[in-house]
Amino acid sequence: MEAGERRALLIVRALTCFYTAVAGFVASTLVSLLGAVLVYRQATLGITFSFALAGVAGVIGVLAMITGAVMLARETTYSFRILKEERRYITEHVSSPAMKLADTPPSARN
Repeated sequence: MEAGERRALLIVRALTCFYTAVAGFVASTLVSLLGAVLVYRQATLGITFSFALAGVAGVIGVLAMITGAVMLARETTYSFRILKEERRYITEHVSSPAMKLADTPPSARN
């Protein structure tokens, strides 16, 4: 259960990062468009601010995307490790008794 909860938490956090990245990219695009309108209208007051805000939103989007990708890579590595541990457990604890049972003559099993 603990491993499943940990994997689910990593996936939820990664998805949150991806949602944040999408929001950052959308905000960056919207603010850039508003900045372009300000340039067209020659409203010099808000141009620098809008492009700085667009840059910050874009950087947040990129960082969130990278963070989400790293979290998914960690979850994949963690999942692979769990599968290896489960395979080793089955090999050591389940396969060995079954092999011993198969090696035992039918008359000795009863």
